Amino acid sequence: MNKITFCILLAIAALCVVPSCKKDKTNTVKTTPIDSVIYPDYMVLKPGNYWIYEDYMLDSANGAAHALGTFDSSYVTNDTIINGQTYHSYWDLSEASPGGGYYVSYLRDSLGYTVTNYGGILFSSDDFTTIFYSRQVYNPTAGIIDTVTVNLQMGFKDSSMTVPVGTFVTSTMRQIWYFPPPVYSFGPTREYDHTYARGVGMIKETTKFYTNSPEVYEKRLVRFHLQ
Repeated sequence: MNKITFCILLAIAALCVVPSCKKDKTNTVKTTPIDSVIYPDYMVLKPGNYWIYEDYMLDSANGAAHALGTFDSSYVTNDTIINGQTYHSYWDLSEASPGGGYYVSYLRDSLGYTVTNYGGILFSSDDFTTIFYSRQVYNPTAGIIDTVTVNLQMGFKDSSMTVPVGTFVTSTMRQIWYFPPPVYSFGPTREYDHTYARGVGMIKETTKFYTNSPEVYEKRLVRFHLQ
């Protein structure tokens, strides 16, 4: 074999080796993991948690609050599966109700919203623009749809509020009743407010009012336990 032939064979061998190396090489693309969004927890729906409230009568005309000596409580009992989703059993009990009334809700957290098993929204940690629910009130006495409008929406974001157990930074789900002219002496609106503190739960709630009276009834947190 002469030198020229040997050089040609060597060049062909080199061409065959180089592509085979590139073919076997595995390219890796570095990816940055995407962190899951963590929404603040305002209702703290964990079995074993409970909250104790004292009932108050608030004179909306002068702002005076009077403790009524009765108490309400709320607690989470267990988790349950409804339509493939995990819900928490949330019990409300009231000494003021005849026979000590109670009400059970099934709630879960859904991307910053607290929702019921019926799809209703009870709270949002971020959405302070949406009106979640709006309706006109039915007047059973007149048998007609009244002109009172009720809207459900978030308000008072990151507001400081003091109740018997302490002072907290809170946000509030508001059920606002709009009354048509001529308005009552208390003004054109009345509100049912449900106020929650982050990592604590509900600290104050409007329980009832009367359209022809300035009094508003509410409950305020006096003690709580979190697991």
